[in-house]
Amino acid sequence: MIAAQQKLKKGDLEEYRKHKAAADKARATAKAAMDQAQKLSWSANNKTLQSWQTDLHWLPVSKALEKFVSQFECLAKMDSPGGILFKVVTGWGKHSEGNEPKIKNGVLKYLEETAERILVESGIPWSVTWEVAPGNDGMINVWIPGTVDDPSSEEERDLC
Repeated sequence: MIAAQQKLKKGDLEEYRKHKAAADKARATAKAAMDQAQKLSWSANNKTLQSWQTDLHWLPVSKALEKFVSQFECLAKMDSPGGILFKVVTGWGKHSEGNEPKIKNGVLKYLEETAERILVESGIPWSVTWEVAPGNDGMINVWIPGTVDDPSSEEERDLC
C-alpha cells in the first residue's frame, strides 16, 4: 500500500489504482490464509470433549429457560470437534410450588420438543442427547456431538 500512496502523492492516479488493487488482492489472500490456519488450529486443538456448565437454580422460571436456550444454541453452533458436555444445574424443585421442578421440566420439554421438531422436519433423529445426571436429580447433562464431519458455517457461529 505504501507504493500506491507514493503514486497518489505524485499525482499518478492510474498507477495508484494499479498498486492499490494489487495491495487489496494481497491483503484478501493473506486474510483467507489466516482464517484457514485458525480454523485448522481450532480443529487440531479441540478434539477432546469440551465441558460447560450453567446454573439456572434460583432464577425465575422464564429467565432460567431463556438463559438455557440462549447458551445451548450458542454452544451447538461452536463447531467443537470433540463435542460438548453441557451441564445444566436446574435444582431439584424443592422450593417450587408443590415441590415440582419447573426449571428442570422446562429444559427437558425444550429438548424433547426440539428433537421431535427436527425429526418431523428432516426425518432424521437429532444427534443431541441428554439425561438427568446420575446421582444428581437437579442436573441435566446435554451432549452436543462433535462436528468434525459436519462443521457449522462461519455465519452460523457468529450468531452467538
